[in-house]
Amino acid sequence: QFSVQRELPGLVLLDLAYMGMLSLKQFESFNLNERPDRFLALGAAENNRVANPFLGIAPATSTLGTGATLVQSRLWPAYPQFTTLTMNGANTGRAVYHALQFKTEKRFSRGISFLFTYTFSKLIDNYTTSIVNTRRFRSVSEFDQTHALRLAAVYELPFRPANRLLKQIVGGWEATGFLSVDTGVPLTVTHANGRPVRIGNPRLDGPVTDRLGDRRSGNTVLNPYFDINAFRPLPNQYTVTPEPAFFSELRAPTPKSVNFTLLKNFPIRERLRLQVRMDAIGLTNTPTFGAPGTNLSSLATFGVINSASGSRQMIGSARLLF
Repeated sequence: QFSVQRELPGLVLLDLAYMGMLSLKQFESFNLNERPDRFLALGAAENNRVANPFLGIAPATSTLGTGATLVQSRLWPAYPQFTTLTMNGANTGRAVYHALQFKTEKRFSRGISFLFTYTFSKLIDNYTTSIVNTRRFRSVSEFDQTHALRLAAVYELPFRPANRLLKQIVGGWEATGFLSVDTGVPLTVTHANGRPVRIGNPRLDGPVTDRLGDRRSGNTVLNPYFDINAFRPLPNQYTVTPEPAFFSELRAPTPKSVNFTLLKNFPIRERLRLQVRMDAIGLTNTPTFGAPGTNLSSLATFGVINSASGSRQMIGSARLLF
C-alpha cells in the first residue's frame, strides 16, 4: 500500500492511495468422494445395478451391508466404503485484491466538517472447485464490489438571530448526514445440469423499477432484470461447464442509503442541558431490491426480483445530559 496526501487551505486534506493484496493458502473444503470425470462419458450407465462387493463385509446394519446389488456410480469414487468424505482445511485458496482509494476530509471549521471516501476495486478468486478433478475457474469474488462511496457531513446551521428568545429556538441547530452507495455483488447462474453457458452479455441497463420481472405474457417474463436469453443450458448433467462461478457483468441491484439527523442542545444550567434530536433513517425512502432469481431451471422466477428491503424511519427523542 502507498498513498499521497496533500493539505489544502481551509483545513482540507486529500488522500490518494493504492492498495494491493495477494492472499495465498486460504482454507477450503472438498468432497473426496466426487465422481471422477473419466466416468462422465458413460452417462446414464451410472444407474446400472452391479454386484455389491461389500455384502458380507460391511455391517449388516449399514446400507452397504444389505442388498445383493447397488448402483454402479457408488463404486466410482475413491472411497466407496464411505457415503460422504470431506477434506477440510486444504490450503488451496488464492485471492488477489486491487483498490484505488480516494479520501477528502475537512476538519470542523466555520460550522462544517465532512469526510468523503471512494474506492474503486476488484477482488479476484481462483476457485478450485475440486481436487478430485482438475477444475479451476478464475473470476471475480462473490464479495467483489467495484465502487464503494461514503459521505458523512456535519453542518452547524447559521441561524443566529439577535433576539434572545429566537436565538434559543432557532439557533444552535446541527445537521448531520450519511450517504452510502455500493456496487451490487456479482451473481451466479445455475441449472439442473450445471452452470449454463453464456451466449451473450446478460446485462441490461435502466432503472431497476423497470426490470423487476413483474410483467408477463403467459409464462414469458416481459421485463426481466437481466437478459434471460443470454444463457444456454448444458446438454446434460455429464457435461463440465466452462463458465466461472460469478459474472462481473451481472450484478445484484445497487444498495444505497441516506440517513439524516437534526439536533440541538438547550443549556439549562452549567452542567445540565437538554438535547432534542430528530433522526431519519432511509431519508429518501429508497428500497434496496434483492437479487433476482438466477436458476435457469425455474423459468417462472428466472430474472425476477421478488424481494426488497429498507424503509424510512423517523425517530424523535429528547434526553437530559449532565
